[in-house]
Amino acid sequence: TYKENFLRKNLLLIKKHIQKNVKYSKRARRLHIQGNVIVQFKLLKDGTITNIKALSGHKMLKKSTLKAIKKAASYFPTVQKAITIKVPIEYKLI
Repeated sequence: TYKENFLRKNLLLIKKHIQKNVKYSKRARRLHIQGNVIVQFKLLKDGTITNIKALSGHKMLKKSTLKAIKKAASYFPTVQKAITIKVPIEYKLI
C-alpha cells in the first residue's frame, strides 16, 4: 500500500528529525527518567501534522516529544495522501 511504501522509505528519516529536535527537560534529566515515548500523528498532504498523541511513556518525556514533533514537522517528506504515523522516540541518559 501507499502507506507501507512511504514508511519503508521515510520512517527512519522522520524519526531522526524528531530525535534531533528533542530537548530533555532539566527535571527529567535530574530525576534520571529514561525510556521510550510512543507517539502517533497524522501527516497531511500540505505538510501539516494533526492528531498528535503520545500513546505511552513518562509524562515528562511525552511533553518534550510533542514539542519536538511540532518543530521537526517542517522537515518531514511530503505525502500524496494523508497517513497516520506511529513512532517510538528514545530518551537515554549517557
